[in-house]
Amino acid sequence: MTIDTRVRVANRKHERCVPETAYVAYRIGLPLIGQKGESPVMDLSEGGLLMQVPERIKWGKGIKLTLTIPRYNEEISLGGIVRRCFESRKDSQIYAGIEFCNVAPPVRAKLRAMCEYFNSSYYKGRCRERQQDNLFQ
Repeated sequence: MTIDTRVRVANRKHERCVPETAYVAYRIGLPLIGQKGESPVMDLSEGGLLMQVPERIKWGKGIKLTLTIPRYNEEISLGGIVRRCFESRKDSQIYAGIEFCNVAPPVRAKLRAMCEYFNSSYYKGRCRERQQDNLFQ
């Protein structure tokens, strides 16, 4: 099954960003017997995130997340629902799309501000400068 990403992007409610380095610790199900892990964040918005996972997660499952962005000393606790889980044909990795639920307005504002920053020309220019600096070291 092929997904037309052009349609998906047009239908999104929130602007997505790709944080420089971010990961999410997660727990699915009951505290003692539920599935848990830590995964890299592929993209982020104020409404949800896409993360790489080691195995498939059942659609509709509730999930507790702790989003961490080490460079900016950010750690945000969130709850969500698995809205999609798929294996990429491109790299054979498994990804899970999570929709955040019951996010407090200050947290939602922080997520929105983070995405605006990660999508800014200033941030993208700084990333290019860091990459060039690393090439010449």
